[in-house]
Amino acid sequence: LEALGYCLWKQGRPTEAESNWVRAVKLRPDMETALEELAILYHSMDNPESAMHVYRRLIEVNPWRSEYYGRLAHV
Repeated sequence: LEALGYCLWKQGRPTEAESNWVRAVKLRPDMETALEELAILYHSMDNPESAMHVYRRLIEVNPWRSEYYGRLAHV
């Protein structure tokens, strides 16, 4: 699901990419890479509330990755 989401994103199909990443995260809530892709997607689609929610979740999953704090601040 994660890889399929990435391929769909690269093909310019963000809604389908989102659907796959959301499904991946539902199956494994601590899947950092799928969460990160989802947060970037929301950020790029000018959806700040969803992006903030996912960045906060990323910080819970990996509080040592400083770029998540920076992205959250940017949103």
